[in-house]
Amino acid sequence: MNGEHDGSGGISPRAPWDDPALHERRRQEQGRNRHRDGHRHATSSKAPEALDLRLLAPALTCWVGAWWAVGLEAADAWRHALLLASGCTVLAAVLVVPVLRFRPPRHRADPRPGAPEHDPRAMGTLSASLLVCALCAATVLTISAAHLWARQRDPLSVAVASGQPVTLIGTVSQEPRVAATSRSTLVITALDVEQVDARDSTLSATVLGDTQWLGLPLGTRVQVRTRLRPTGPGRTEAAIVPKRAGLTVLGPPSGVLGAVTSIRAGLAQAVGAQGAEGAEEGQAYGRREPAPSCRASPWETTTPCRPRCARTCAPSP
Repeated sequence: MNGEHDGSGGISPRAPWDDPALHERRRQEQGRNRHRDGHRHATSSKAPEALDLRLLAPALTCWVGAWWAVGLEAADAWRHALLLASGCTVLAAVLVVPVLRFRPPRHRADPRPGAPEHDPRAMGTLSASLLVCALCAATVLTISAAHLWARQRDPLSVAVASGQPVTLIGTVSQEPRVAATSRSTLVITALDVEQVDARDSTLSATVLGDTQWLGLPLGTRVQVRTRLRPTGPGRTEAAIVPKRAGLTVLGPPSGVLGAVTSIRAGLAQAVGAQGAEGAEEGQAYGRREPAPSCRASPWETTTPCRPRCARTCAPSP
């Protein structure tokens, strides 16, 4: 019983420490202290996840395979790339067996709170990593072999290999720029080849021509008669058009390149007109203003012209 009986049969009042309001007040204070201590002694946040480098090896394999295939110079370079791709495919087929036989350990799975979140079933093996690298290499080498095969079968590449003069029909795809040397002036541009001796082509050529190429705007359709030279391995262009090539303009710029050329010409014309107006204003200002050396200093009212600037200070007609 919370109370005690007195002599008259009644119940005496409760002691002060038995007051429910006192206990409630103490619980509130403990809650506030716990909340304040929690902010003061906060635990550190979760550590960041480790850097995932599982795809680094396949990515390096792809880049190395593409670099090797692009650098091939032989006439049958596509055969070497395809042969290596076949070897990578066989290696991947062999690695499938140990990958399928692998069983991840299940005793490491811990469902308790606070246990590591890594799923043991997602664990890989060295065989799986090698399998991914082999598949990536086989894919890249197969695509590179197809690209080399199509490039070497193109009429432009065939013309370069033959060394005979050919007739090209194409479009100027870059604005001609001048590279002047002590011996000669070289005009550099690019040509998107459409036909080589009436045979369709999809490649492009670098033009190292003379001054006759300088006046051709972007998008001009031309015909060139020349003997082509080969380019270095890995270049986008398949041939080089040297100097002294026979050049015939077939038509003005058209299509997308024609629109770009017209916009650039309009901008250049507008900027040129503004520049001419600014030059005229500068010349007029120069005729009205005396030379700086003949102007009066701030503490002098007049300064006579010196003989060396008499011509400059002479009044304009």
